[in-house]
Amino acid sequence: DIANGGALALDTSTDPTLRTWNRRLDVNLKYPDGRTYTHNRSMFRDVMVAPDGDIYRMYFSDHVEGRSAIGMATSQNLIDWVYQGVVFTVSGSATDVYWGSAESPFVIKRGNQWYLSVTLTTSSPDTYHQTLVFRSENPAWFGDFNGSKPVASGANLVTEIRAHAPEYIL
Repeated sequence: DIANGGALALDTSTDPTLRTWNRRLDVNLKYPDGRTYTHNRSMFRDVMVAPDGDIYRMYFSDHVEGRSAIGMATSQNLIDWVYQGVVFTVSGSATDVYWGSAESPFVIKRGNQWYLSVTLTTSSPDTYHQTLVFRSENPAWFGDFNGSKPVASGANLVTEIRAHAPEYIL
């Protein structure tokens, strides 16, 4: 139970046939120096995994320096993950609450461009369905969103979708 200071709960299930799933509880997330990932454990949520050649990229809600963010880790086997850092931050007039207003990241690649879909909310009726899509050539950095629309400082804002936590099938 992470909320009560327990261990980070991360496991995986895989099956190439999509019929007989193999659940693994021995999944680990470490910093590049080998330490176990503990930073902002209570903010670690809304995980999604995107394949990229021979590696997997895991994106999740995170926090950095008191600000809402999206973090990323990479793996070659879906079991051993290495935390790579924050790939998107929220600052300025963008919505930000203590539990993290940047949530439910979803990342897709089209050609040589990566797209990050992220719901930015305070859970109010005005922002609960506010999902913004950002574009980047670098899957490890989508920029800092300062709340300005349509021009986002340091982030390439593509569009806004009126939905909460959408996922996409290509």
